[in-house]
Amino acid sequence: MAAQDTASRTGAGELCLSLLKADYEDEVTTILANAGVLDDDSCWSALGGVEGNWAIVGNQQSKPVNALVDKIVNSIDAVLMSECMRKGTDPEGAGAPRSMQGAVKFLFNIAEGRLANTSQEERYRIGNRIFLVATGATKGDPSYTIVDQGEGQTPARMPSTLLSLPSSGKPYKLKVPFVQGVFNMGGTGVMPFCSPKWNYQLIISRRAPHAYDPKDPTNQLWGFTIVRRRRPRRGERMSRYEYLAPSGKILAFEAQSIPALP
Repeated sequence: MAAQDTASRTGAGELCLSLLKADYEDEVTTILANAGVLDDDSCWSALGGVEGNWAIVGNQQSKPVNALVDKIVNSIDAVLMSECMRKGTDPEGAGAPRSMQGAVKFLFNIAEGRLANTSQEERYRIGNRIFLVATGATKGDPSYTIVDQGEGQTPARMPSTLLSLPSSGKPYKLKVPFVQGVFNMGGTGVMPFCSPKWNYQLIISRRAPHAYDPKDPTNQLWGFTIVRRRRPRRGERMSRYEYLAPSGKILAFEAQSIPALP
């Protein structure tokens, strides 16, 4: 690895952790400005590769609670996908479970695929694969963080998965029969309800080791980006959502773990 690449990744890691600790919009704006990326258009890419993505993102949900639930549903899908891969089963293959209930039965060895048939200890163990955490100085203005121990995505895969939209290609879970999210856009429903001006949303991910793609050189790296709403400029008629990707690449860094939970 070149010395320049190592230094770049070190800086990326520091930027990621600074954004992770920020609870308020003005903090995030200051961090991005100090990093020299806030007003640099070359550092931002249209979400889903679609310039007119406001029509998709802005019409997902009318209520913030429903939008937040969509994010948790995506985490559930990610955990099920991860467990399927851990068992050596292709989620899109003939041997994959054919329903969510079947997946819970097969992947977690739970009778009839019903959590009611497990002990409290077992439910606690499974439930600890997903966290919803609220932080911030006041209860009336929280910053929400969702953490899951699911399949994760590599930096190279993020544009075609976590940052994709239906118009940018085949929905990546379309052929997986046991997940709920199939339209490839439910995770964007929270964006209009995020911070008041920029609608910031931080996304951090690393691929689960048992789901590595031998052809992907970013398997062991953390990837992160921040999605924001860019208001219409002169001659433009609508906002658009874009994500941080200097020179078109997701920022990445090396670390054994990150302090995602407070």
